Amino acid sequence: MKKSLVSIIGSVVLLFFATTAGIPYFSNLPVDWESSAESNPPHAQEHTLVVTSTADSGSGTLRQAILDARSGDTITFDPVVFPPTSPVTIALTSGLPDLNQGDLTIDASNAGVILDGGGISSDWTAGLQINSDGNTVQGLEIVNLFQGAGIVLSGGAQHNKIGGDRRIGSGPMGQGNIIRDGDTGVGIWDQGTSFNVVTGNLIGADDAHGNSGSGVWISDGASYNTVGPENIIAYNGVHGVEIRDASSIGNTITSNSIHHNEGVGIYLFNGGNLMLTPPFLSKFDLNAGTIEGTACSYCLVEIFSDSGDQGEFYEGQTRADNLGFFAFNNGEAFSGIHLTATNTDVEGNT
Repeated sequence: MKKSLVSIIGSVVLLFFATTAGIPYFSNLPVDWESSAESNPPHAQEHTLVVTSTADSGSGTLRQAILDARSGDTITFDPVVFPPTSPVTIALTSGLPDLNQGDLTIDASNAGVILDGGGISSDWTAGLQINSDGNTVQGLEIVNLFQGAGIVLSGGAQHNKIGGDRRIGSGPMGQGNIIRDGDTGVGIWDQGTSFNVVTGNLIGADDAHGNSGSGVWISDGASYNTVGPENIIAYNGVHGVEIRDASSIGNTITSNSIHHNEGVGIYLFNGGNLMLTPPFLSKFDLNAGTIEGTACSYCLVEIFSDSGDQGEFYEGQTRADNLGFFAFNNGEAFSGIHLTATNTDVEGNT
């Protein structure tokens, strides 16, 4: 078992990783992360379905809108019923219908919508189960899925986008979703479940409202997905991001704020992401904001700092040369007293 980061505290090298308090925004982000979530061409007859009821089922509800929606449609929420400054709860008594249509958008970025799964009695239920391609889910708060995940991508689902830009929209997290007080935050699994993007979300919350499992769980052959940028993955009961199985490769974790998780920030197990060796940080100056080290050849190296033992603040990125050497100059002092780093190889493994 290896952990996917290296940290330096003073002059001692440790292995671990994670991130932040508050809601930071990052600069120097990868320029091509969003291409992973390009959707398929929309349905020729696009419609907008507006949710006008806080009930679990019946006319005007989210459940009915999902049942009625076709590929290419958008589901929004009436902000009079769901005020963005005072979110309203939809109390679920069973799982919502699976998203099988493809190219469906659920957009609560200009409303305040809480999906509460505390009343679901089945053994394992996802807040939203996505089995199709090209869907977008943004602006929801999903809570109390004690025996399930907030959102699951599986069955070969591709080119889906979970979240978005937190600065767009009047809701509590803009286009980002809040997923807390459940088991797993976001689950991504099965062969062929690929090219999905999880970005701009709050997964966990604080020490009283984290998820009991890992924030993001990737396994069973899910490959070439992107977690980042700008997720806050915090206070989860196991790891921040967990990638399992030798068939789960090419999953990129980039420019997130991962902190205060019970385990480590990024956990690779049983061959996940090829068990990529983390960078070695050989020289640094906290006050000057400089660092040197070695990573895999031509790997993208991202630098983080932290006041704890994970990776609270994204500091920037550089690329290792053909021998794996890298150097980074932040231009100012690092934010935290601990340093961590990830590397991502040319195949996308982090």
